[in-house]
Amino acid sequence: MVKTLFLCNRKAPADLMGKILGTRIGSTTVFSTLLDKDNGVQIVFDTDVLAEEWYGCSDGTTTGYMKIKTSQIFHDFLTFTEHSVNIIPM
Repeated sequence: MVKTLFLCNRKAPADLMGKILGTRIGSTTVFSTLLDKDNGVQIVFDTDVLAEEWYGCSDGTTTGYMKIKTSQIFHDFLTFTEHSVNIIPM
């Protein structure tokens, strides 16, 4: 399952995401949190995504995708990046 949603209230310039996460709009993924050393990015997952065995996301470009076990993202990767996760029902 690939679900990506970025909500923006446009209180910051569009290029700020590139400066913080090193990616362009449309190619940012959970893996971009590796570059967010200040934990300024909020991570939000919905319950439908967490219920899936596999997580799919961009490889950091606008043309490539990859697949990894959801449990590895949620339990291992995000723990490593020290980002907290907000879980919302859908």
